[in-house]
Amino acid sequence: MAVCDLEKEQILFPTGPAMQEVVDGFERMAHLPGCGGAVDGSHIQILKPDKHAADYNSYKHAYTMLLQACVDHRGLFTYVLAGDPGAMNDRRCMRKSR
Repeated sequence: MAVCDLEKEQILFPTGPAMQEVVDGFERMAHLPGCGGAVDGSHIQILKPDKHAADYNSYKHAYTMLLQACVDHRGLFTYVLAGDPGAMNDRRCMRKSR
């Protein structure tokens, strides 16, 4: 089963007391006050698409899709976004994830 298929049942962004636990965990472990998660992204190389190939041609000069994820202080996924074209810049991908 793909990670994104588990989103509704397993990958839950914390709220309320669960978010406070994450914030406290980052403060304790990394001395990062007010941190609700660690976010990063990656380019996943794909074969050249038949349509809109230029949209998937990333700055790495390869055809890619973007993967963006957030983890809590324990390294557990709390958010995953995948599938945007590799040519999309980080700022736009982050805005889209809101």
